[in-house]
Amino acid sequence: QAFVRIIGFDNVRQVQCISFIAHTPESY
Repeated sequence: QAFVRIIGFDNVRQVQCISFIAHTPESY
């Protein structure tokens, strides 16, 4: 169960990074 928890946490981090990149302008 702990392994699944780690995978879920990593998934959330990945989603946050993707959303952050999507919100930043291309000029940045």
